[in-house]
Amino acid sequence: MFWPGIALRSPAYTTKKRVVLRWRQLRFHIDSMVASAKMAKLKRYRALGSAKTLSDDTELDLLEWLVAVRRNDMPVSATM
Repeated sequence: MFWPGIALRSPAYTTKKRVVLRWRQLRFHIDSMVASAKMAKLKRYRALGSAKTLSDDTELDLLEWLVAVRRNDMPVSATM
C-alpha cells in the first residue's frame, strides 16, 4: 500500500485517493506550471479572479470597526 500509516477504506485513505485523482485530472496544468521557472516554486495556484478582494474603502471601514471593537476590550478572531 502506498500510504503505510493509513488503513484501507478509511476516511483518510479516501481523502488521499481523491487528492491523487485530482492531480491526475490536472496533470496537463501542473506540467505547464512546472515548465515555467516563475511558477515552478508555487505550492498552490489560485486561478485569476477566484479570490475576492475588498475595495480600499471597505478595508478602511473594516479596520475602523476592528479598532473600535478592540478598544472596547472585546476579543477579535480571524474568522469574525
